[in-house]
Amino acid sequence: MTATGESLTPQLCTSERENQQHATNGRRLRLFLAASACGPLLLMGLAASASAQAILSPNKLMFDCRSGHPCKSQTTTLTNEGSATLTISSIAITGTSAGKFSQTSSCGAELKAGASCTISVGTTPMPKGKLTGALIVNDSAPNSPQKCLLEVLGS
Repeated sequence: MTATGESLTPQLCTSERENQQHATNGRRLRLFLAASACGPLLLMGLAASASAQAILSPNKLMFDCRSGHPCKSQTTTLTNEGSATLTISSIAITGTSAGKFSQTSSCGAELKAGASCTISVGTTPMPKGKLTGALIVNDSAPNSPQKCLLEVLGS
């Protein structure tokens, strides 16, 4: 007790916690904050975790297979712009015309941070009309799957 009769018992303060996440260069940052009714905002901690960041470019391939235009294979590049290894679980062509396309790749089961690999897509000459499909890459990136649209113009 003080001379005026007030208690010297410490005052209990309530606090609130806030968890904010921001992605920067493939790294996920967590910022932990505590706000107190008895004082200023305090920084409690900062933690960073690595993650993969997959980019497929270009994300659309167009084949001109009309008369006089050979159907040449085209490539798209898968790049891991993150800071962790990207795990690739599958690469496939989907859609009702999937059987009209073929694909080969230089990609293995993993793609290290900053690395790239290529995926080559081919098709066969066709009669008049248009075919569509999609190249799908399933991987460990938060934005999985990666998708590249495929379109073929026939004569």
